[in-house]
Amino acid sequence: SDLYALGVMLFEMLTGSRPFSADSVSRLFMQHTDAPVPRLPPRLVAAQPLVDALMAKDPRDRFQDAGALIDAIDAVSI
Repeated sequence: SDLYALGVMLFEMLTGSRPFSADSVSRLFMQHTDAPVPRLPPRLVAAQPLVDALMAKDPRDRFQDAGALIDAIDAVSI
């Protein structure tokens, strides 16, 4: 869950907006659990693989250790 939260914060820092919005807490929760990872604007597309891996719905699809996360961060060139 920490990696997912980091992905949400990264998305917010890059775009200035939240990845999901809804008119109720339950709908917002459903988006976090079921909706596809939101797309970054075209100018930030290089960071999309990082956001995708951080916000993967299945925790097994997220980074498995800090080294893998650092390597992914180093690979991003915006």
